[in-house]
Amino acid sequence: MSAPAAMPPVPGHVDPARLGRAIPLAAVIRLVLVGMALLAVFGSEALHRYAVDLPLWMAPVNDWTVDATAAWHGWMQTIGATAPHDWIGRAVEDLRMAGAAG
Repeated sequence: MSAPAAMPPVPGHVDPARLGRAIPLAAVIRLVLVGMALLAVFGSEALHRYAVDLPLWMAPVNDWTVDATAAWHGWMQTIGATAPHDWIGRAVEDLRMAGAAG
């Protein structure tokens, strides 16, 4: 008996041998928590804008959320943590303007 013919690749099929090693769940959780902390510190203005733009059905918690994010953003401005966000925002805007002009 000969070996069976190789199956053609199926769209959407993932070959486990080509994926590499799995990342442990604890490492994924740590990465998510670090990302959330970075967002909370350096993206406080964006979080506040997000809270302000929440849909009306969120009204029962919306006032508290807007007040909490406004206070958090104020504190981040006081300690200077919003500066990188501002620098990046200005740089992106400069690139947009340069692209529109050129």
